Amino acid sequence: MKPFDDVFIGINNLVNGKGISLDYKNSKILPDDRNSIIFKNDLAYELGNQYGLGGYALTDNKYLISNDEVILIGDDLNKIKGDCNYARLSLILVDDKLSGDNLFQKVRKIDYIRYHINKKGYMIRISPTLLHETVRVSKDLVKENISFASIGNEYIKKYHELPNVLRAKIIFITDPSFDYASLNNLILEQENITKALDHLVNKLNMDCKSCNLQQICASVEELCNDLKK
Repeated sequence: MKPFDDVFIGINNLVNGKGISLDYKNSKILPDDRNSIIFKNDLAYELGNQYGLGGYALTDNKYLISNDEVILIGDDLNKIKGDCNYARLSLILVDDKLSGDNLFQKVRKIDYIRYHINKKGYMIRISPTLLHETVRVSKDLVKENISFASIGNEYIKKYHELPNVLRAKIIFITDPSFDYASLNNLILEQENITKALDHLVNKLNMDCKSCNLQQICASVEELCNDLKK
C-alpha cells in the first residue's frame, strides 16, 4: 500500500536486529480500568519524559510481517528504575479490502485502537496534535512484575477486533540509545499521509500552493487511483 509501505519499511529498518520477542500469549491478563488515574503518590515512573512516541504503519504485503508479535527494545516494565524515553509502534498487516470511499475512516479506526487500551496501573496519555504519547506506571503494577508482553497482548487482541487487520506487531522501546528523533520523523510522515488521504478522499477544498502536503497528496492520490482499479 504505497505510500504507507515507505514508512513501514523505514520503521523496520530502524528496529531491525534490535530487541527481543516477548511471550505475549502466556502473559498475565490485566484488569480493565477505564477511569484509572495515577497520581504522583502512586506513580513508579513515567515513560516518555523527553521522547514519548506512539505510531503505526500499515502494509498489505504479507512478506513484511509474518505473524503477530510483541517486541521489546530496552528494559521491561519491571526493570525500569525511573522516567525514561519511550515509544510504542504498531505495525499492521491489512487485507486488500482496506480501500474505497471509507479508506480514511478505516485507517483512523486502526490508529484509534490506542484510545481503547485501559489497564489498571497503566495510564496512557495521548496528545494527538503533538503526536505525543506517554505512560504513567503505578507502583503496584511494578510490584506485580508485569511485562510489556501483557500490554502488547491487549493491543493485539484489540487490533484483531477490526475486520481488515490480519496481523499485528507491537514494538515497545525504552532503550536510551535508540534513534528516537528519526522515529519521530517517520511517525510525522505517517500522520501527514493520513491527513493527505483525508483531503483527497473527502475532496476538501485546499489552497494547494500554500500547503506543505503537496508531494504527499500526490503520492496518496496515486494510491487511491490504484485502489480503484
